[in-house]
Amino acid sequence: MKAVVFGATGRTGRHLLAALAAAGYEVIPYGRRKPDGWTGEAVIGALDDRAQIAQALDGADVVLSALASSRSTSVCLPAAQSVVAVGKPGLRYLTVAGAAVDVPSDAKGLPDRFIGGIFKLLMRKMLAERQAEYDLLADSHLSFTMLRPPMLKDGGGAGDWLFTHDKPATTKIDRADLARAMVAAIADDGLIRRAPFVSAPPVRR
Repeated sequence: MKAVVFGATGRTGRHLLAALAAAGYEVIPYGRRKPDGWTGEAVIGALDDRAQIAQALDGADVVLSALASSRSTSVCLPAAQSVVAVGKPGLRYLTVAGAAVDVPSDAKGLPDRFIGGIFKLLMRKMLAERQAEYDLLADSHLSFTMLRPPMLKDGGGAGDWLFTHDKPATTKIDRADLARAMVAAIADDGLIRRAPFVSAPPVRR
């Protein structure tokens, strides 16, 4: 299966490339530069270059976005807009937002709402973009999944994660485990057109 990856040079994207390769996918990074040390095929282009993205998506089974916008640069929504514009009906599209993004199925408790409120105050523009991305995908023809992790940490990962649909199970997840969860989500039809939370499982005592 062919997987096109946006954000492959980022902190999560590097783990995603490794997880996809380990799962046997033909991986095609797409972006302004080739990932460091990547010896396979890559497509160089901008996220709003729809002709170039259409070329990259030719024959693709899935597109995954590990992009993260900054306060000054919007990349997540333009990427989704391009895929919606040129992607074939039913194309599998996985993206990563954050737990502060709201969807109708949420039943967040007071702590989650409080933390989400702080994020919305501190990162208003970034969260508005991710909310717009969800709204765009929900109204699109794509078989999308938007994963919503809580805080991300760097490490080797525990090799485990948990999908929930009402509120996050815990407050953190390792980037390596998030990448593995993204790969697992590709074949999970129960996650199509949904935006589950993904986090480290609760510690059993």
